[in-house]
Amino acid sequence: MPEIPLTRVVSVSSADPRHPAENLLRPDDGGRWRGAAAGEKQLSVVLELGSSRPIHSLHVGNDGAAFVEILVGSSSGGDFQVLLPSAALMSPSESKAGLELHRVRMFGPESLVKGQAQAAWDRLKVVLSQPYCQSRPFGLSFVRVFSAPQEEEEEEKGGKGEVKLPRPRPLSVTPRPRSKTAPRCAFPRTPKAQRARLQGGVVVGPAWIWECQKLQRRLPCGPYLLDGSASSDSEGEEPEDAPPPPRPSPKVKKGAGPPQLDAPKAPPSAEPATPPESDESGDQSEGSDPYGGSTEENTEDDDDDEGEPIPPLPDFFEDKIFFFHGKFPEGEERRLRRTVVAFGGTLAPYMDDSVTHVVTSQDWDPAFQEALELRPSLTFVRPHWLLLCGERQSPLPATPFLVTPRA
Repeated sequence: MPEIPLTRVVSVSSADPRHPAENLLRPDDGGRWRGAAAGEKQLSVVLELGSSRPIHSLHVGNDGAAFVEILVGSSSGGDFQVLLPSAALMSPSESKAGLELHRVRMFGPESLVKGQAQAAWDRLKVVLSQPYCQSRPFGLSFVRVFSAPQEEEEEEKGGKGEVKLPRPRPLSVTPRPRSKTAPRCAFPRTPKAQRARLQGGVVVGPAWIWECQKLQRRLPCGPYLLDGSASSDSEGEEPEDAPPPPRPSPKVKKGAGPPQLDAPKAPPSAEPATPPESDESGDQSEGSDPYGGSTEENTEDDDDDEGEPIPPLPDFFEDKIFFFHGKFPEGEERRLRRTVVAFGGTLAPYMDDSVTHVVTSQDWDPAFQEALELRPSLTFVRPHWLLLCGERQSPLPATPFLVTPRA
């Protein structure tokens, strides 16, 4: 969903100079807005939105408040209207004991007042209250505002009469301009490559990318595997539960066709394959080329070849170990696992003390609380966080995507 930025603090009832309300304008920086002193029962801040659009959802990160109410208004005048009726962020017992001070709550369309959510506004008023504890100052860790998803798609049309471009798929490899020969990967046995194989992935040479680009379709990985990789089937699908046994990459000689794969299927647009040669008994040659074409162009291996290297992906998940809990939509878990491995993370086959992040599509489960009591640093996140990190190829704050108990 496209985020509506917060551009200015219009007014604020109270603020600690060390934690000013301006921190809310930069939710990714980890700052917070907090009241000036303990004992205040209610705080409010009015924020200016970067654009006047209907509001689809809100993410609120607490900092000790018991209740939050959010209203919307316009810079042109008029009274504020309730968008989010008063919602609990902490229970009375949690407030008195100082527990769950930084709970995150996400309010979707079902939580917002429909009439106000469908109109366009450019002012947001956040009202906090804490009637149960006067010994601690309170405030917000962040507030994020999102517009409806379809608005982003409308913006991509680029104007009347223009062709709408498809959105890039997460983790797609953008090829550079091709030189005479495809660059070679000189590090097939690095720890990162070995880790990818252990997680069920495959490691292919750059020639696979160039050939897929040239033919505008996904080719089988088998002929392009680097030494030590696991093989894939004709559609490039690898099993998720356990990695296939490794086997050496087939050696391809200059001018020879690619090694034969199991039940290869010629592309619909390709020319008919050349019939294989037969021996004296009339049987087909066992090593015949199923495509009948030369791969000389993508198997050049001269020492003086020069190619532009493909930049490596960042390792921002390198210190994180992920465990996937529960069920996911069809095909999503595979995509999530590849995202973790691609950016240096580790997949745990079962829940143990090494796990740092639990990825789940489910709501809060009592078992999660038991796990937190044993490991307080454990983080429960929605799959969307992983997908966004992969799409932007940079680490994003997990806070807006945390799975937390319902108040």
